[in-house]
Amino acid sequence: MPAPDQALHPGRGRAAPWTVGFARRTHPLLLPLLWAVPTFTYFAIVIVHAPAGSQLFRASDQAWGSALIYSLLPAYLLGCSYPMWLRASQSAAALRPVLADPERVVRMISAGPVLLRVAGALFGMGFGVLQLAGALERIAGSPAVLLDASVFCGNVAVWTTVGFVVAEGLRVSVAFSRAGSNVRVDLYDFRTLRPFARVASLYVLVVMGALALMPVQAVSTDIRVENYLPGLIVGVPAGVFMFVLPLWGVHRAIAAARGERLDELRERIARVDRSDLAQLELLLGHLDRMRALHTWPVDVRMLSRALFYLVLPPLAWVAAALVEVLVDRLLA
Repeated sequence: MPAPDQALHPGRGRAAPWTVGFARRTHPLLLPLLWAVPTFTYFAIVIVHAPAGSQLFRASDQAWGSALIYSLLPAYLLGCSYPMWLRASQSAAALRPVLADPERVVRMISAGPVLLRVAGALFGMGFGVLQLAGALERIAGSPAVLLDASVFCGNVAVWTTVGFVVAEGLRVSVAFSRAGSNVRVDLYDFRTLRPFARVASLYVLVVMGALALMPVQAVSTDIRVENYLPGLIVGVPAGVFMFVLPLWGVHRAIAAARGERLDELRERIARVDRSDLAQLELLLGHLDRMRALHTWPVDVRMLSRALFYLVLPPLAWVAAALVEVLVDRLLA
């Protein structure tokens, strides 16, 4: 694996995310804390002193859910940026024995075009603006203009962070997909290909963890489906893509190697002496084994873990709804 400085500055226009550089120079938990604590403190002050008449909330106490989600979700994503990069870099290094050009692949995964992350952040920013664009005129004339404007800016900040992290995750996923297309495949031992599955599982866990945080925004209000739609629209496709993409290249490489092996076995079966039943049975059995060979480097344990990650958000939302019902009944 390249030295830290080489990984962070491998060439013009290519670098590891700035969040990674910050985490390596300080501590991985410092950046999330630097976001979460000041952001929540600011919102707490604004909410406490906000006059009535908010255009975004029926009551000012409903803003506490927004304050929590705007504080916790970007902090969570920024905190995940370093572990995601570290796992990807370590997995790329572990793949060296089966890669044709390992150093190039390690550099490609450890660092990428800065403009891609900027584009992702800008796309997320635009998505955040569009969600509340219809309320801008009402916010400008709101008696609680500072609260409403802060919520608007908080929403934009959240989606800017989401766009940045998703863009980096998709970039690394594509890099692993390209690396997998040229990997040397041993059809009888997939252990060397496990780094592809480990990266895919981690990335889907990060995305589903972000979706599982969404019920926090309902802490002071009812759980409403429309509050979850933007996260679902972005999170579910991103999670699926970042699980499938790292595996797609190696899946095709395994399928190609299996196809070649099947053709070879069929040729040997066509040439074998039909009176040599032992040899014929051996080849036919091996042919059946190759036909049944799965072409995804994911074992049952890892696949079940990934499926569990996918059900985390619905479980969190159901739990939040049950807690809300329970509290309502206790207070009734």
